[in-house]
Order: sequence, then structure tokens, then C-alpha cells
Amino acid sequence: MGEASVAAGVEQGRAFAALFPAAPQDGLVQVLAPMVRVSNLALRILSLEQGATVAYSEELVAKKLAQCTRVENPRLGTVEFYADHQKHFCLFQTCAAEKGRIVLQLGVASVEDAVAAARVVAGDVAAIDINMGCPKTFSISGGMGAAMLSKPDDAAAIIRALKNEVSIPVTAKIRMLKTREETVAFMHTLVAAGVDAIAVHCRHVPQRSSTPAHWDELRHLVQAVPVPVLGNGDVVSRASAEEWQTKSGCAGLMVARGACDNPSCFALDGPSSTPVEMLHAHVRLSCRYEEVFQNMKYLYLRYYNTVVTPGTDFFNDLSIARSRRQLCEVLDSYGASSSSEDAPAGGLPSLVAFYDELVAGRGVKGPMEEAGWGKGAAKHHEYHETMGIFTPEAMAKGSDSAVGDWVGGGADAVGAF
Repeated sequence: MGEASVAAGVEQGRAFAALFPAAPQDGLVQVLAPMVRVSNLALRILSLEQGATVAYSEELVAKKLAQCTRVENPRLGTVEFYADHQKHFCLFQTCAAEKGRIVLQLGVASVEDAVAAARVVAGDVAAIDINMGCPKTFSISGGMGAAMLSKPDDAAAIIRALKNEVSIPVTAKIRMLKTREETVAFMHTLVAAGVDAIAVHCRHVPQRSSTPAHWDELRHLVQAVPVPVLGNGDVVSRASAEEWQTKSGCAGLMVARGACDNPSCFALDGPSSTPVEMLHAHVRLSCRYEEVFQNMKYLYLRYYNTVVTPGTDFFNDLSIARSRRQLCEVLDSYGASSSSEDAPAGGLPSLVAFYDELVAGRGVKGPMEEAGWGKGAAKHHEYHETMGIFTPEAMAKGSDSAVGDWVGGGADAVGAF
């Protein structure tokens, strides 16, 4: 069974990679999983640089995305999507560094919302994925996520409508239903609707990460459908990804918590960087692309526990930081950037020095430092207005320009960090 599964996995992996011509076409398929507040631009870029085949965005609510305006931000080399009624809030951001390898995940309950959202964003992403597995109350109460598992006809209608609307791949991420037979039947429904690939979180809807994933089921699901199938759940390293592909013959594996702890888990020979180095790189990219500091704190406090240990002064000081610069100050003061035992010889460069140089080059210190949600949202809006992002010219350009016309930033700038 092992050799046959390996051969089947290789064939499935190539079929999945072929959906993304810009991605590596050989080798183990590893995918950054969609995670709310976590799978942002910085983590997606790091994951792709470290060896991920493609990266999924966090789940975006289709109804909200459908109301967005596409804006090109020439200072950052990004394309950004802002709700017309909430211009300080960037719902989604992408750049040339992930072009052809970014899968946007939608949370959606109706064909109309799915199509409307796809029309807004399809020109800037490599594929659209429909979330049919999120078990959180927010998703289910809105008829999204795992609620779709009980509505196979609606799920199929959404896939079918998107396949008719866009020219990019359309995929789905599901959870296991109560029985294998029910799961297979649901997958067959998606295949008949035209889905290009299916990711299976190998847990049932009520189960959380404390329950081990049911990997023994994946082989049967892979063999049941003619499209590539990805596995998800408890994959924390390349070694575990290889193990489960060998056992199941799946196309590849989705990595969630492992990528949060250390994105270099995607590297060919195992982690190529320490968690501190990856934390450092994530901070720099987040500042470079002006991620709201609340999302930065969420990732560092929730996942980087080998570096930021809960209950310590380091953890507590980081939790009360109120700006990007304050995050950099705390990380520097506790040695995460210079003297940590986990840092490479000679330490890492100061994050505060990097941030101050970045801000000086952009010329608007206060608003940029405080940009975020809540009270900081007004500062974020002020900063964007000052930098000319919401001028009529920028808005018009955002509607008409191609991704290839981005100015500044982009892949070359990312490589410098």
C-alpha cells in the first residue's frame, strides 16, 4: 500500500500544482492553511519563500468583499480592497511576491454573494476557495462554513456558478461528515459541480485541535474522487506531511499551526530558521506592508510560545503594546532581536532601527504608528488620506489597472527584507 500511495500522491500532487502554473510543479505539495487574523500577507510571503506551494488567505466574507473597491497602493506595491463605507479598513491585500500562488478563501452562503465577490477579486488571485468546514458560530449562524455540509445542493450551486463566472480554479475546503459515506457523497456532489480540488480537514465539525485528526480516513476519501485532495489537521512539519502523503496518497498537505510557530517548516530539509528569526522576518514584513498591530500581536502571543512564553514579563509587555513601534521596542528589549539564545550568532538587527528608518522614508510618523482598529482606525484613515491612497485618481486606477502594472515595492522590495 505504501508504494502505491506514494505513486498516487505524486500524481495527485502534480495535478494540484498544475492548477497554479506559477507554483513549483515538482516535489511535495505543501499549502499554508487559511487562518483568520493569521494568514495575512506577511505570513503568506514567508511561507512561499520557505517552500510552500501556494498560500490561502484567511476566510473573507463574500458579502463584505463584494462591497469593496480595488485600490492600487504604489507606495507599498500592493493591491488592496477597501469597503466603500469603511475606507480605513483594508479587507484584503496582495502583492507581486505571491502572484499566481495566492488562493482567496470565501465564506459565503449564496450564489449571488459568491459571484459578486468573485467579480471584485478574481483578477488578483490564483484561485478561489469556498470555506465549507469552519465550525465557528459566526460562520455557521450565517449559513457559511460547516453549515454548507448540510446543504449539498447550495454548495454545488455556488461551485457551479463560480466556474461559470471566473477563469481561475475553484476549490473547496470541507470537514468530515458523520460517516465516510456521507463525506464521499458530499465530495461527489462538489466534483459533479466542477470543483477543481478539495481540501479535507480530517476532523468532524464538533471537534477541535485537541482531538487528533482522523488520518486513517483520508486514504478512502482520496480514492473516492477524481480531483486532487489535500489533507489538513495536525500537520506541523514537512516530515509529518510526507508521512501522511505516503499513507494516504493525497495530493498534498495543509499546514496551519506549524506554519504559525515557524514558517520555515515548509523548507525542503526541515526548518531552516529558528522561530526567533522567523518572528523577526514576520515583524519586518508586517511593518513593510502596514499590517494592523492587533493582528501582529494576536499571532505572536497565540503561536510563538517557544519565544514569547505566556505568563512572563515579555508576554505581558507585548500584550499591552499599542503600535507597531511599541511591538518592535518590546521585542528588542527582551532580546528577541539581538541577544536571544535562539538567535543566530551575532544576533539579529534591531527592529526599532528598521522601523524608524521605514517611517522616516514614508514621512508620516504618528498616524502610521497608531494605525489599527478601534480608535486607531481613524489614524489609519488619516494616514491613507495623507499619502493620497484615496484620491479619485487612485480609485480610478485601482478599477482599471492590471496587476502587472504595480509600481514600487513588489517582489524586489520584499526580497530586501
